[in-house]
Amino acid sequence: HWNVIGGRDVRNGIAVLKNLNTANWYWRQGFNLPKKQYTFSAEVKPERTAFYLHMHDGQKWVNFHARNLTPGIWQKISITFVSAIRNISFINPGEGLVELQNPMLVEGNRAMTWAPAPEDIEQSISAVSAELTSYKSTQATKEQAQATQISGLTTRLGNAESSLSTTSQAITTLNGTVSTMHTIQAVSIAGNRKALAGISLGSNGGTESSVIVMADKFNVVKNAQDGNVKPMFSVVNNKVAINGDLMADGIVSARMMATDSIAAGSIQGGAVRANHVAVGELTADKFAVGLGGNLLLNPIFANVNVDDGVPHGWAKGTVNGTVTFGRHTNKNYGLRSMGLPNENCIFIRRTDIGTTNYAELTQVVPVNRRMWYMASVYMGNHRCVKTELIIEYLNANGTAISATHKTGGNGFTGLETAERVFIKFQAPANCEKVRFCLRQTGITARNTNALMLVARPMLEECTAHTRDPSPWQNSGVTAIHGGSIVTRSITAEQIATKTITADEIASKTLTADKLNINSLSAISANLGAVTAGSININNRFKVNTSGQVEMRSATANVGMVINNDQIVVYDEQGRVRVKIGRL
Repeated sequence: HWNVIGGRDVRNGIAVLKNLNTANWYWRQGFNLPKKQYTFSAEVKPERTAFYLHMHDGQKWVNFHARNLTPGIWQKISITFVSAIRNISFINPGEGLVELQNPMLVEGNRAMTWAPAPEDIEQSISAVSAELTSYKSTQATKEQAQATQISGLTTRLGNAESSLSTTSQAITTLNGTVSTMHTIQAVSIAGNRKALAGISLGSNGGTESSVIVMADKFNVVKNAQDGNVKPMFSVVNNKVAINGDLMADGIVSARMMATDSIAAGSIQGGAVRANHVAVGELTADKFAVGLGGNLLLNPIFANVNVDDGVPHGWAKGTVNGTVTFGRHTNKNYGLRSMGLPNENCIFIRRTDIGTTNYAELTQVVPVNRRMWYMASVYMGNHRCVKTELIIEYLNANGTAISATHKTGGNGFTGLETAERVFIKFQAPANCEKVRFCLRQTGITARNTNALMLVARPMLEECTAHTRDPSPWQNSGVTAIHGGSIVTRSITAEQIATKTITADEIASKTLTADKLNINSLSAISANLGAVTAGSININNRFKVNTSGQVEMRSATANVGMVINNDQIVVYDEQGRVRVKIGRL
């Protein structure tokens, strides 16, 4: 009995044979071929060095013994003989396992390259079919002319199918209706999945025409030689998506965007630049960037203390050596008349000859943990060993966690040419505050003084994508100094109710000609002449518009009424007791 492991298709068409009983040593295939010269060939991989080909010619069995084979590798054998053939068997009595593939029997004395038998080819194409459809029609009546042409190609192989069809139609009617249509449709079916692509061109002869495309994706190529397929559109969740890099600069304008249609997550950091936005079109409340302003107090260095040279809201940090602080008034340096009213450029001047001594001007500012910030300052260096912007991170107890240093500063001859030194940083997880520090260090060799100049410091919230500081701006809470308010620029409508009380009004600063009121109450007053239509004092003393004077007691109806004709006195019951004048 021959054991065929897994059948003839095992291991990609390799038959695996092993003789288990040498008494029954054939595995055969039947033929009915006349006596001729034949050549049998096959590819074999024997376990040992030989095996048998056993053939029956209708009268007897003839054995061909293939010897001297190399065990364990594939090799091709061929045997040429003259005989009628009724069957051929592959045998190996006791010779062990043999793997066999691509057997071939041909007429003649030459083994040929393996090819399938004609009947196998016929069987393999039995499931293949192709169809060609062509249809033309022309119809004409006294009212309408119509021409139609349909053509189609269809191929099938098993359950797979592909088809291509085109339809052209033109219609003209007596009442003036004209329409034309041309469609192309491609369909592929495989594995119970169906894919369609099509295009339709139509016109009704009036004002309407259409081009309709049916496809999941729409791609283009530059020319016939270009193998780079460029996707233009795709359909995702029944919506058409446009490939973004196909948009030329400047073709998308604000009128093409629906309100609230662009969210922060849709904008890549750094992709929208200021020179693409019209002046005044974007305001801070349109951006999710926190305060969007200067978090420092008094960033214009106003109100400089005359004793220590430190501006309001700022403080001296560590100071080593001989140093003075102050505002720079030399018009050839510093702001050079470019600043705001009351704005100053601050200097730190060193006159000792040390190279490592330093002095600091600082301000502590609360921050949010893990939030991004940008610190900047316009800085100048004149003979200093170095000038630095330092951000020191403080925990809730005010203890320093770490610090970031940035050295900079060239000559300072005005804001237009001054260097703006900046640090972008993310507040650590345990950071509650930062110390904004401006530090001057040492004097360069062979000099007897050094000067650090600073102006317009700024601390602002930003994002991880921010690359540069924003244009400088003053802080959101600003002290207003005398002369900074234009006359008549603040009116009553700018002042909230009850925000100005008597404590805030200096003595004798309000006069009667400045008041327009409906009622006036006071503990005491020296009003001078009072002009009024009528007077009513707690319903006890009244003067009406006709000149009648009425005085009443605090209890009952006791009182006196004086008019132009008489004086009348009433008792507590309201009875007249005295009447003088016209009775």
